[in-house]
Amino acid sequence: MGSSYHTVEVDFNNGNGVPSLIFPDDPSTEWDESDLTNPEAYTIGRAWDNGGKDEGESVTFTLDGEWLVDFGGISQINFGTRFEQRTAIASGRGARMDCSNNDDIGFYCDDIQRTHQDLAFINDEFFDDRADVPESWVIGDGNHLFAEREFYREGFGFSELASTDMRLYDNGVPTIFSLNLSENMNSEETSLSFYAEAQFYYDTDIGEFDGSIGARYSEVKTEGTYTQACRDPQVNPADDNAFDVSTIIYCKGESVHESDKILPTAIVRYTFLEDWMARFAYTETIRRPDFGSFNPLRSYFPDVTDVGYGTAWQGNSNLKPVESANLDISLEYYFGEGNAIYTTWFQRDIDGLFIDTTRSISIEGADYPFVLSQPNNEATGSLEGVEVGVTYYPEELP
Repeated sequence: MGSSYHTVEVDFNNGNGVPSLIFPDDPSTEWDESDLTNPEAYTIGRAWDNGGKDEGESVTFTLDGEWLVDFGGISQINFGTRFEQRTAIASGRGARMDCSNNDDIGFYCDDIQRTHQDLAFINDEFFDDRADVPESWVIGDGNHLFAEREFYREGFGFSELASTDMRLYDNGVPTIFSLNLSENMNSEETSLSFYAEAQFYYDTDIGEFDGSIGARYSEVKTEGTYTQACRDPQVNPADDNAFDVSTIIYCKGESVHESDKILPTAIVRYTFLEDWMARFAYTETIRRPDFGSFNPLRSYFPDVTDVGYGTAWQGNSNLKPVESANLDISLEYYFGEGNAIYTTWFQRDIDGLFIDTTRSISIEGADYPFVLSQPNNEATGSLEGVEVGVTYYPEELP
């Protein structure tokens, strides 16, 4: 639902930094525009009926083993492998239609009360008199729209199924009129990893040392096929109809991403003075991009507010995993049964953070540039701090 007003008056500081806002009446029209609760001042505009569905499956094989040894303080060697194959399928729809009067079902774009008397909902007490702004206006009743969704879908011309007279493309994706879900991403990821870890124990004159040291090797391959509505390259993206049904085509893109990494780990505990323990841990971890970040297709969004440029987004199939080197050193004192006081110093060095970088691009025939956002491994970071804690279980508790 929408309405238009010839002017708006705003005072950005009407006292104590609180603004005021009013819509004055236009004396040249038949009704009072200052009354935002009059349904006759509103019409029905464009409708969007969006939806989505995500599904996937995973097959995993894991094999772990233990080898008991007695060699140079090493008491046990753990080893294993993990194989996983994941698939992810995302489907969606972005159906949108402009309103057109449909007398056959009593659907009137220019008279919301004739269309359905329960469509208009008037809110009240907005902002609780804390500012001189409108407190009430007409909006579409969400509960009513949901309950009568089939009536409004029929009135706008949405279709549950793509019929033969709708515009279809060679890949069978239904047009923007349809409420069918269209597959827009189909990705498969195969990962394989191996690990080995040795556990050790040493009893010395200055205390006991124990812990583990090892490494994990991980490799992954991600393949994806993407489908989305695209701008017809023969149409100026700055034209008003650049993204209308008549100028939308469906594009397909593919991406293949591979990465591998060796991740070492070491944990050492030093027990001294019977109740005191020092702990040292060094690990390396990675975080891989999500499937959608690899989408090679470019989406354009035109300038609809006259800011002088449009926007665009595109994934990056060359993204690398985010890597983190983690260091923890702690000192712990144990007293009683299960009670402890501890302090820990930690540091995280992170490399390759995902950042959406932007750049201006030009398209032949466009009246203005587009600002393209694209994820890249453009940042590093470091996190350092100290944690202090106490664990205490009162002996009096049952």
